[in-house]
Amino acid sequence: MLHKLRVENYTIMPRAEVVFSSGLNIITGETGAGKSLLLDAVGFLLGERRSGYPIRAGAGRAVIEAEFVENLSKSIPLWLEENGFTSDYPIILRREFQESGRNRLFINDTPATLAQARTLGDLLLDMHGQHEVVALFDRHRQLEFLDDYAHNQIIRSDYRKIYWQVKATQELLAELQERLLDAQSGREVLKIQQRELRELNPRSGEIESIENELKRLDNAQRIFQLCQEICDRLNEAPGSAVENLVAAQRRLPELYPFNNELESWSKDLEAARVVLADLNRTLQDFSRTTRLDPAHVDALKERVTALTGFCKRWNYGSQDLVAIAAQIEERLADFEGLDKRIEETRQAVTNQEKELIAVGQRLSQDRREAAKTLGVAVQEKLGTIGMARAEFSVMFAPLQTDQPYADGLDRIEFSLSPDGKLATQPLRQVASGGEMSRILLALKVALAGVDRVETLVFDEIDQGVSGRVAHMVGMQLAELARTKQVIVVTHLAQIASLGQSHHSVRSTTGDDGTQVMTLNDDERIQEIASLLAASGISEGALLNAREMLDAAKSVFNHQP
Repeated sequence: MLHKLRVENYTIMPRAEVVFSSGLNIITGETGAGKSLLLDAVGFLLGERRSGYPIRAGAGRAVIEAEFVENLSKSIPLWLEENGFTSDYPIILRREFQESGRNRLFINDTPATLAQARTLGDLLLDMHGQHEVVALFDRHRQLEFLDDYAHNQIIRSDYRKIYWQVKATQELLAELQERLLDAQSGREVLKIQQRELRELNPRSGEIESIENELKRLDNAQRIFQLCQEICDRLNEAPGSAVENLVAAQRRLPELYPFNNELESWSKDLEAARVVLADLNRTLQDFSRTTRLDPAHVDALKERVTALTGFCKRWNYGSQDLVAIAAQIEERLADFEGLDKRIEETRQAVTNQEKELIAVGQRLSQDRREAAKTLGVAVQEKLGTIGMARAEFSVMFAPLQTDQPYADGLDRIEFSLSPDGKLATQPLRQVASGGEMSRILLALKVALAGVDRVETLVFDEIDQGVSGRVAHMVGMQLAELARTKQVIVVTHLAQIASLGQSHHSVRSTTGDDGTQVMTLNDDERIQEIASLLAASGISEGALLNAREMLDAAKSVFNHQP
């Protein structure tokens, strides 16, 4: 629960420290004194966006600090540990505002983000101001109330996981289909290229090979002449190199008796003769194969034109056509894989949607069953706060299975007949401000047993009520305070008298600004009398205040 709230140089408060108790805590004060500022400070501390400048005029900084003591919820220390904060109690939240505009937030003296403060705040306390009353008109907020009452957290979480899986898979399917659509024209082009290449049946390096052969054939006459001339010098003509070499081989042995080392040169001469003979045969073969054949040249030119024409037509430059063919086959295979992937993704969407509808239907059934008991519970509570004839129910629209919502298949509407004479209608059409405040209170009392948050804060819960109804509202707040810590800002004596601790926000003269005082019994009599009196505090008002406090003590003494 919230044990202590301390503010320093916050708006019009130079310094204030409020110690809250368990049960029902009351905050009162003169109009304009700033009694709602304490709740605004808590909102600032828990990461809410608030209007206004938080630093008191003339001060360089403002500080808001709250201390929360032992809480029964196991989720709070678990969350603290998972997010790197110490999990020991008390939990201290502090927010500092600098005149420069910079502000810092700490959880147990460790820097924290606003998002972390908001998440922790949702676990620690539940704030209800006028905005929460207005939020009752919102069907999403109504659905949250119903799910809290139905203990639907697990199945609702399962539904949402599947819902976002469906959305992600649908987005993937749309992306794949768009890729396929964008690539359709390219796919057709690749198929044409594939067909042409299969007809051409190119060999690796074929264009270069043909161009080299054509270059050779274009010089056939010169090649023939050169080969003939070289062959003559090597072996064909009288006095050729081979002829002279053979003669040298025959005469060399005559020198062996005079120098036996010359004998080793015989093998070298033979090797040279073999090399020259091989070269002669190679040149002869080259000469024979280079003879000009016009039909063969035309065929080669036609072939190279077909191959290079493909490259130019499809802008492939000088790439090897065998490599191009392999690339095309690979890209077309990718397209076939894309078709398969689209079909698999489409089937996944279908399966996930079926699962989503099945879980959504179970969630809806739980909601419909809980709605019946919630309607009875709220209607019973409304009877105890001045709306005995009111009829309250939860209306369901037909299940939305074609386009499921992120929070289920349901759209609900809290409906009310204030006097029971007319059929129930949506709250936003029939409920007044005072009725809305009481409906919110009735919901909170009905939800008290399932709400894990131990501290409830109410501002303007007494809007539009007075007299006997105000007392009835106060009794419901007191009942709620049996199991929860309840903090209420009120201007009604009937509610203030039921508090188990009472704090008064007062404006002072001079530089003291607004002060917060915790009242003892005598001071409470004065405070409640001031709420009862139109002007001044009469003896009658004091007597009435004392009687109201005595009656409140009797109420608490007789509570089970």
